[in-house]
Amino acid sequence: MAKKIRQIVDVTDDMTGEDVPEGKADSITLTLDGMTIDLDLHVDGANELRELLAPYFAAGSATLRRAAAGAPTMTATVVRGARRPSATRGTPRVRVSADDPHSPDARRKWLRAQGHEVNDRGRLAEALNEEYNKAHGLA
Repeated sequence: MAKKIRQIVDVTDDMTGEDVPEGKADSITLTLDGMTIDLDLHVDGANELRELLAPYFAAGSATLRRAAAGAPTMTATVVRGARRPSATRGTPRVRVSADDPHSPDARRKWLRAQGHEVNDRGRLAEALNEEYNKAHGLA
């Protein structure tokens, strides 16, 4: 006999306190002044929030923060109009600026010049990032 396990997650709208019907929930992550919050909202409320913030996103520039502690902030641009799967709807896609002097490609070029063997793709080792940051006054 086959068994099927189904996980049920009840979502409560963080703004209204009401239960959100299955398939009608949306999560939004916002960062302001260094504070990041996650909001679970009904899709209608999430879309209202996106419409409210749209002029600010259109006027500003997005920033992609690197996960490594002490690593620099990289400037990024939002790719507008790109179709996204519904699971990521509302999360802007970002592309690292080619002008960023501390981009992963720039780091790889510098590290190779210092005699390190570095892959063309993938995450750089933390020790190599630390060496780059120290040499460039970013540590």
